[in-house]
Amino acid sequence: MSVEIREVEQREDTIEVTALREKQRVAKDLGLTGQVGLIQAQIDHLTLGSRPLAQWEMNIWQWWLPTRYSDGHYGFSNYTYDEMPLEVMEHLPEWRKRFANLIIATPERIAPSFDPALFGQRSGLTFLLARWGESDASLLSFKEIARRVRGRFRRRIFLFSAPIVLLLVIVGAVVVRMHDPFYFFPAAFSIFPLAGVVDALFVLRRLRA
Repeated sequence: MSVEIREVEQREDTIEVTALREKQRVAKDLGLTGQVGLIQAQIDHLTLGSRPLAQWEMNIWQWWLPTRYSDGHYGFSNYTYDEMPLEVMEHLPEWRKRFANLIIATPERIAPSFDPALFGQRSGLTFLLARWGESDASLLSFKEIARRVRGRFRRRIFLFSAPIVLLLVIVGAVVVRMHDPFYFFPAAFSIFPLAGVVDALFVLRRLRA
């Protein structure tokens, strides 16, 4: 079994962090709950040793591993998709102290061969904590995962584009033969593959830095 653990170490407070903690204390005394949360996110970003995932990286992971098991819910405690490695179990008590929520993400709805991952969430930030797989082979790199996810949507664009070309020909015929109502029906259906292309392009945009 291949296992990858991402260590998340707590850094010492810097002058910037100390100033943020004082600002947070004032906001808390004033009852500004929203500000307290925003400041905490900045503190976590500066004090946690691991870099949080960017939004586009989170989108990649969500498309790659769409099924989620959130800690504190029935699904997490009764997780049976695969056997969780001992190394991951040993880190769970520490991660539960550091993060507000833990999530196991799996690919079971799309492809059972992909490897699960465990994420930690805190103050609106998401961290990749662990990955594992049944095979002894190396886990796929994030670069390869991103390439495969983007390729999936590029193929979708190609598949939807082919019928659009055909339907545009039909639309041209509509212009020539406006008196023949038969041509209006297939032309109207061009909106469906066009919507598929637009959707795939929109998703691809979210999968880039």
